[in-house]
Formats: sequence, C-alpha cells, structure tokens
Amino acid sequence: MSTPKLVTYFTNDNERKVWCLVPDSPQWLHDAVYAAHQGDGPNDWIYEECRAACNFIDHDLDGYADAHDAVAEYSDGRVDIYTKDLYQWQADFCCTTTYAAAEDSLSDIGSDSDKAEKRVQILQYCAIEYIAQTMISAHTAALAEEEDEDESEAP
Repeated sequence: MSTPKLVTYFTNDNERKVWCLVPDSPQWLHDAVYAAHQGDGPNDWIYEECRAACNFIDHDLDGYADAHDAVAEYSDGRVDIYTKDLYQWQADFCCTTTYAAAEDSLSDIGSDSDKAEKRVQILQYCAIEYIAQTMISAHTAALAEEEDEDESEAP
C-alpha cells in the first residue's frame, strides 16, 4: 500500500498555494495529519512536512534496517540551513503547540547549544521528527489493519 498523496488543492485569495488532503483520502491519513498539527490550526508548513514524510515512506523508508535511524536521518535532511528561513520558521511557530512540543523534546535531548541558530535548527528538527514519526506510525498501523482485514476475508 502506498501512502495517499497530499496535493496543492487550491490557491487562496493571495494566489498562494495551500496544502490540503485529497478529498477521498483514507481516514487514517486525515487522523495522522490532524495529529501532526498537535492541536494547532491548519498550517501549510506542517502539511508540507506531512507530504514529504509520505513521500519518504513510499520511496526511502524500506532502505533502512532501523526505523529510528531512518527518521533521524530524514529529519536531519529536512531542517532549513539558511538563517533567514530558520528565524522565519521560529517566528511563525513560536506561539504554537508544535513549537512548545519541540522545546520539550529539546530539553529531553539535553542540547546545551548556546548558538541561537543551532538551537532553532534543533527545534525544527524535533518538530520534523515528530511529524515524520506520526506519519510513519499511522501508515504502519494502517498497513497492519489492512493485512488483518485481508486475513479475516481469506477462506
């Protein structure tokens, strides 16, 4: 089973592309994207990260022996490298549950970086890691459920 795709579905009044789920997406995907938002309102960056995670699941996840290593490497590769982009991300997310959860993860990691830019990179990494793990877990659960249904239907 490949993961359903998130697509640019419409442009808003400002002619900006807005990410959303395809209307006929399965319920597990809606639930996973909702969980990835961690209680925050719809956010294009989170939708884009969910889409990227689905793409990773489809194309790269099987190449890893350990799912934890896969998520860590994937998340590291998604972090912004330009200072302006990092600080814009921080400004956009500083008052969100996503950011607060990333700060909690940062304290669990125990990073003592005193360089502001590095700290924001680690916060963004934690947010991406959470989103990727949420999408992978939901996909894995959907696969297991699909296999269980197939087995129960077999003669």
